[in-house]
Amino acid sequence: MVLGWYGLSSGSVRTHAHRRKQVEAIMARLTDPLSVGVFHEGPVTVVRISGSAGMLEADIIREKLQSIAAESNPRIVLDLDELEFISSPGLSAIIAGRHETITHGGRMVLANPTPPIRKVLDTTKLSTIFDVFETLQQAVTSLADKPH
Repeated sequence: MVLGWYGLSSGSVRTHAHRRKQVEAIMARLTDPLSVGVFHEGPVTVVRISGSAGMLEADIIREKLQSIAAESNPRIVLDLDELEFISSPGLSAIIAGRHETITHGGRMVLANPTPPIRKVLDTTKLSTIFDVFETLQQAVTSLADKPH
């Protein structure tokens, strides 16, 4: 059996087309634009970051977190459930947001990291400076129960 570029037999056109669609779907997800949504759960502000946080999107994250940290509610949960990729500048923006939150007497925690994002947090040791929760509810409860 001769294997093609995708590891498929050269006679398997139908399987090749299916595999190509899978690869295209994965690539489309990796290039999803960044989305930053904000909502409140009682005294806690939840910032949902989704898509890809590349070098060009880091400033969007930084500006959003700084503006929220300056508000009257410095208890922030970053919901990372839909974050598919984060670059070094993206990580730097989150660290800057944490610093800004602490400066204003608040606290920031992370929730729902996907396995690839969790691996980045562990590799960079950011999981040792951030409290990381498996669910959004756990993160919100941790901040709602503690006044600052």
